[in-house]
Amino acid sequence: MLLEACGASATGADGKRVFLLSHVVCFAQMNQLSDPINVVVTPRTDGLFYTTVTYSFINNDSDLQITVFAWDARGGAAPNIPFDWRCRVGAVQFVL
Repeated sequence: MLLEACGASATGADGKRVFLLSHVVCFAQMNQLSDPINVVVTPRTDGLFYTTVTYSFINNDSDLQITVFAWDARGGAAPNIPFDWRCRVGAVQFVL
């Protein structure tokens, strides 16, 4: 099964935002996340900015931590950049 979620946020004063997928999606207690994972981040600004994203499984693969970084054209961290994000991740639901 694939789980898909999306949202909007902004980078902090340090040019990054860290959040958990469980802050957006209510998981059943027995769910486990798996590959494939696809995370897309798009900055919402008129200026020239870039975004990069990293992710990692946490809590025994039951949650995904997503970190978004925003960069200006010179390669410096870009604070307070609004962005849209979308994540698709494999999910296994155990039936007892």
